[in-house]
Amino acid sequence: MLLIAVLIVVMSAESKQDNNSNENVTVFKMKLNNLPQGQSSFSGFDEVNIVKIDWHVGKASIQGTKSNSIVIGEVVNKDPSMTEIYLSSLFAGGKLIINFMTKEVKVTIYGSGRPIIGDFNGEIIEMKY
Repeated sequence: MLLIAVLIVVMSAESKQDNNSNENVTVFKMKLNNLPQGQSSFSGFDEVNIVKIDWHVGKASIQGTKSNSIVIGEVVNKDPSMTEIYLSSLFAGGKLIINFMTKEVKVTIYGSGRPIIGDFNGEIIEMKY
């Protein structure tokens, strides 16, 4: 009986940890509207991407829904009207700006020497949590 009681307490504690970890994570789908004509992917971004932001550690990942490519970034500004993520896994970097109030997103991708090689607007199409 004591073993069963201990097992229930441990399982309950694990369940609470899982629930608390979701409070620090935001997951949503974003759609980019102006990828180059005829391309379904550009520098790791698809037309539709899943964005996961872990606010506790300040990291983000963006995964394409078709190519399954993953872009990694660091949160540099947490303002809900202008959350900015530096896209560190791209060759020359880039940024993702999210306005959670209007559900608008903007992706800027830099080339070698920092000229902009990709500048895409889009929107949040589905908030997961």
